Amino acid sequence: MRNATWSSRLALGFALLVAVPPVRAQAPEQDQARRLFLSGRAAFDRGDYAEAAEYFRAAHELSGHPALLFNIGLACARADLREQAIEAFERYLREMPDAANRAEVEGHLRALRARGRDATARSDTDESRDGPGGRASASRSRGPFPWIVAIGGGALAIGGGVTFALGRADVAHVEQATVGTPWSELEGAYERAPLLTGVGLSLMGAGLAAAAVGVVLLVGAPAEDEPTSRARITLGPAGTSLDLRF
Repeated sequence: MRNATWSSRLALGFALLVAVPPVRAQAPEQDQARRLFLSGRAAFDRGDYAEAAEYFRAAHELSGHPALLFNIGLACARADLREQAIEAFERYLREMPDAANRAEVEGHLRALRARGRDATARSDTDESRDGPGGRASASRSRGPFPWIVAIGGGALAIGGGVTFALGRADVAHVEQATVGTPWSELEGAYERAPLLTGVGLSLMGAGLAAAAVGVVLLVGAPAEDEPTSRARITLGPAGTSLDLRF
């Protein structure tokens, strides 16, 4: 039913093409224009709107009838050729300012322009989410947690390094003691050295792992509304273990 309605409107263009004396076309060209119009109407009826627009455009070039601009606009609109449809409808109104269907054409133009604004708005939204600025926005939306993990891990690694250095200093104190040094002066360093070096290594490992997790969360983790990875760092007798869950 809808195609029948469009066909009747296209037939109006054909009637004008037949009834109105051509602007610049001679008889053979006018006959060719009629054939092109009929081919365009057939293409329109079967849903080949882009092809129909080409037929109507060729008919218009031969005949110069402004009524065909309306047909071009309809076909382009149905083919989703928005800019071409707007151009054809605007030119139709310029060349036929008193057209009986002016209100209808203006309605088509409003709809086409609104569709263009919607498409632009969607494109801007997609770019802000997925484009170069999208990742920065996603990073901001994750909150302070990745920064806390990264900075805390770095501080933990530094503390572990200091503790390890103290342990190595005790080892050196014991190993480099001169003959005759009382055991009471060496006993404390001897007992502390293994503990300090072991704890220092564990803290450095845990800190570096935490800092790495923080960097990963900052750079590549999803935003708060997406599934997130979780990291758990465990200190035990066997050393440091890092458990990542995605």
